[in-house]
Amino acid sequence: MSVYQRDNKFYYKGKYTLPDGRSVFYNRLAKGCTCLEDARILEKNFIMKKELERYEVRTGSTVTFGKLCEIYFEDRRNVRKSTTIQNDKFGLTKLVRLRPVCLCDIKPATIQVILDEMEKNGASTSYVNKIRSLAHKILAYAVREDLLESNPVDKVAKLVRPDELEEEIHFWTYDEFSAFIENVDQNKHNRYYCFYNFQYFMGCRKGESLALNWNDINFDNNTVKINKTIAQQLKGIPYKLTPPKTKNSIRTIKMPDMLIKIMRDRYARVSQEENFSRTNFVFGDEQPLGIKYIGVLFKQYAEFAGVPVIRIHDLRHSHASFLINKGANIKAIASRLGDNVETVLGVYTHLFFETEDELVKIINENCY
Repeated sequence: MSVYQRDNKFYYKGKYTLPDGRSVFYNRLAKGCTCLEDARILEKNFIMKKELERYEVRTGSTVTFGKLCEIYFEDRRNVRKSTTIQNDKFGLTKLVRLRPVCLCDIKPATIQVILDEMEKNGASTSYVNKIRSLAHKILAYAVREDLLESNPVDKVAKLVRPDELEEEIHFWTYDEFSAFIENVDQNKHNRYYCFYNFQYFMGCRKGESLALNWNDINFDNNTVKINKTIAQQLKGIPYKLTPPKTKNSIRTIKMPDMLIKIMRDRYARVSQEENFSRTNFVFGDEQPLGIKYIGVLFKQYAEFAGVPVIRIHDLRHSHASFLINKGANIKAIASRLGDNVETVLGVYTHLFFETEDELVKIINENCY
C-alpha cells in the first residue's frame, strides 16, 4: 500500500485479497483529500471495507449498523462539512438500538417501529422525517458498497400529518427587540450586546456572525463580508471554520447607522487590548463566543425584559419580518439573508399575506 501526489491530486494504490484468494490491484483517486495523511486514512478505510467483505463471505455473518456508521463517517469526513457530520452523529442517537443489528436483519418494519415511537413521543413531522432520511442515507451507502442488496428505508413512507399545524415562526417586533436590548448590560456583557444587535439588524445565521473577524468589517464603506461559518462543540476541537451553507450565503452586506456606531465603539474598545489582532473574532477574541452561553444569557435578558422568549435564530426571522412588513424588495431581502427568493417566500408566506392586506388597503384608500 502506498499514497502519492500527481498534478495536485492525491492517489493511493496497492492490492487486496478476494475471498477466493485472488489478488486485486487498485490505483484510486483520493477524493476530497488535501494532503498525503488524508489519503493514507482514506486508503486505510478502503482496506477496512474490503476486509469486512471478506469476513462476511468467510463467516456467513454480516456487518452491523454500528460498524457501518463508523465506516461511513470515516469515509465521508473529507467530503462532508464538519457541521453536517456533527448533526448526523447527533441524529444517530435516535437510531442507537440499530447499532448491534446486522444489516441483513434491518427490515422496513425495524425502521418503522423507531419512527412510530418518535411520533408517539411528540417529535415533529419534520424531525421524524429527518431521522428517516439519515437512516436512508447511511443504508444507501451500504448498498453502494455492496454490503446490502437493497435499502429497507425505500419501503418506509415519509410521515404525513394532514391535520398538523405548520410550525409557527417566532420573531420580535422592533419594539420588543428595543425592550430586550435596553436591559442588556453594555459594560458587563458588551460582546453579547453587540452580538444581539448584529443579529437583529443584519439577519445573519449565528454561525456566520460568530465566524467573523475584524478583517471582514469594512468601516470605510460600512459593509460586512460573509464568506464562512463556524462549527462548535466538535469532538476534540473547540471550533472549526467551514464554507457557508450555500453559494448564496457568500455575500457582502451593509450595516445600518445604529449598528455602525455600536460596532465602531466595540472596535475602539477591543483594539486597545494587549493581544488584539484584526484576525481576532469580532464576537470573542482569539476564540469565538460560546454558542451555549449566548443562548443562556439571551433567555435571561428576554425574561427580565418581559418579552416572549425566542431562539437566537429567531432574530434572523425578526430581521426578515421587519423588512417584509416595511415593504422591502423581496429579491433584496433574499440577497441580504443569503437565501434565494423561493426560500424566503416559502418561509415567510404568512408575512406576505399581511403585507398584501396593507397593499390592498392603500389601493382602497386612494382609488375612487
